Amino acid sequence: MQSKQLRESLLPILFTAAVTVASGSACAGFAPLEASGGSGGGNHTTGISSAAWRPVASAEEAITVASELRMLTQRMYKDYVFSGLNVRARKANHDLEQAMQQFEFSIARLSAYAYNEHLKARCAAMHHLWLKIKPIYQSPPDKANVRQLRDYNNEILRASYANVTTFMVYGDSEYGQMVNLAGEQTMLSQRIAALYGLMSWGFEDDVEETYSKVENDFRYNLEVLLENLINTPGVDRKLDRVKRQFASFERSSNSGANVYVPALIDRSAERMLREMLDITNMYAELSSN
Repeated sequence: MQSKQLRESLLPILFTAAVTVASGSACAGFAPLEASGGSGGGNHTTGISSAAWRPVASAEEAITVASELRMLTQRMYKDYVFSGLNVRARKANHDLEQAMQQFEFSIARLSAYAYNEHLKARCAAMHHLWLKIKPIYQSPPDKANVRQLRDYNNEILRASYANVTTFMVYGDSEYGQMVNLAGEQTMLSQRIAALYGLMSWGFEDDVEETYSKVENDFRYNLEVLLENLINTPGVDRKLDRVKRQFASFERSSNSGANVYVPALIDRSAERMLREMLDITNMYAELSSN
């Protein structure tokens, strides 16, 4: 068990590291993804289910919910972009509405769990930034708003990294680091699709460098997870699926100069998200074994 003094000394170091990571990438869900009826042709849309209100029960669950908030910041970003592109727009609009509801639900649960001033301050910062960005998501997508949205999104992503880090420091969770890393992959799966969508919408000069960094981050994190000695056979099987899906994603994303296939990218991102959400929860459950 970490002492209070050690936690206090680690917090500014980990916070700085989190902000650096978030800035470099330009900067998980307790609620499972579920399939619901999609638009035409028997397709299914991926939505984030709402759970009945209940308190956060453990440090691992707090880290998982904080990771979910981090992922949702980028899911909403992606949905807005794809709605603006009119690519799988009905699904994007549906998912954006669900993600907004889930974000507010989850931040309320996490705020109720926060038991000291550091945790409360991080939740309050997330809520403050959410109130800034929410009106954009409540309005029809507008290309003229994209750059302001990008700036707001970077702010709330940095805050979400700091939020996860703070709950990790105070949680004393043996598996918190792996929950966090798997949760980061859920976020990156959505962020990389959002950035790809922005490039296909005409913002290549703004986001191309960031896109490459996020792609590299996802690849690096995946290798770290694959080499993790605490992995169960079930975790390894799911990570192998993610590796195959990411390879397919990379093939689609490298179709050629100025050739964009956002619908294919979105489908690959959704498959990676589902697997990584399962893996995040599997790491969290290891603590109870």
